Amino acid sequence: GSEIGLSGFTGVIFRGSGAAPLMIGAIAGLVMASLLTWAAGMPREIPRGAWAGLRSMGAAIVLLYLAWMIGAVCHDLGTTSYLAVLLKEALNPLLLPVILFGLASLVAFATGSPWSTMTILLPLVVGIAFEAGKSTPIGGEGMLVVAIGAVLEGAIFGDHCSPISDTTVMSSIASGSDHVDHVRTQAPYAILAMVAALLFGYFPAVIVGLSPILSLLLGFVGLTVFMRIYGRRPEASGEPARRRNWWRRRAVPTT
Repeated sequence: GSEIGLSGFTGVIFRGSGAAPLMIGAIAGLVMASLLTWAAGMPREIPRGAWAGLRSMGAAIVLLYLAWMIGAVCHDLGTTSYLAVLLKEALNPLLLPVILFGLASLVAFATGSPWSTMTILLPLVVGIAFEAGKSTPIGGEGMLVVAIGAVLEGAIFGDHCSPISDTTVMSSIASGSDHVDHVRTQAPYAILAMVAALLFGYFPAVIVGLSPILSLLLGFVGLTVFMRIYGRRPEASGEPARRRNWWRRRAVPTT
């Protein structure tokens, strides 16, 4: 096939590197911080601050390099193409969006790269979705739109839950949270949104051709009901309440 012609700002974004901006930004930040520290009359603090920052980001740098290594290995092995071929063997028109969502989630979770997942899967599923959708209530064009959305959302979901994703690694390091704890605590919210999308979005859209507006409304109502039944305030754990009581006891004047 012919390559899509991209020029200007769009071409720079499409063909840009993900690692180079991080390195350039880090160097620029180091230079700017050093100049400001020097201007403040504290030149001896420059090497101390640089070493302290390097130690705090050491774990993030190692995890990022390991994540990129795993992603490169999966790319060289053709993991994404292999999983896409398996899709044809278990194809069901009514289950196609769910299968695409699961496939994109699996690939993005394993590689930690949603952009490569979208780039490779989308050209493969466009033709399959259009042909398979002809026998469904939404037709070929409707199935094409739903399938593209399933790939995009599945890739984002898999990247959000992946422990080797650069966004997950940087979020846990920047917030000072344990990396494994960060992955475990954000997964339930992502899974809840995924279940709501499947129940109120993909299944009704493919089976009965439900309007997207109604799907969004049903999803909002479903999530609201779920949170009203199973959700709880942070104070329910008892820790904030104990802290408040402790401060109240400290505030009581003694005689």
